[in-house]
Amino acid sequence: MSRVEVKDANDPQYLDMEDLKRKTREELDEIYAEASAPSVQELEGKYDGTVLAGDIPFLNNRTSVELANLAWLRWGGKKFEIVDEALAEGTNWFDLGVTEVDAYPFEGKVVPAQFDDGDCYVFDYDIPDNTAPVRRIRDEVRKVRNGLYLGRVYVDADEERFVTYFGLEKSLEL
Repeated sequence: MSRVEVKDANDPQYLDMEDLKRKTREELDEIYAEASAPSVQELEGKYDGTVLAGDIPFLNNRTSVELANLAWLRWGGKKFEIVDEALAEGTNWFDLGVTEVDAYPFEGKVVPAQFDDGDCYVFDYDIPDNTAPVRRIRDEVRKVRNGLYLGRVYVDADEERFVTYFGLEKSLEL
């Protein structure tokens, strides 16, 4: 008699972006708490991004998350270039249908997270190239498994305020 092993769909090693899109903010909190900080070098290259559940009203349900990820005029993800072993530079890329545009540069490094006592890979937008509102954004990312990363967006409005989650996975585009 053969025995079939059933994989746990909530086990991070089996999760994919579609799984993350179906998760609630609370479920993403649990995944993020178990995840670890990637190294600075690990994220070099282009990553496809997906908006996930969050606290703001238009991202607190599955339908809203699906709408935020429609293929036209959307945030596409992030690009990273390593400066040295402790620092990366990057930009967000936006899919405009026939072309893509890079905007909102950031610096990336591993630091303590706002979420808990663990470390995260932070994307700091407080650099001279950005406008004042963009400079108030801070993204914190952790590795769920090889190739899949979960991030939290914060906005500094007198204190760091969580806005939403996002996912990143290595782009297949060369």
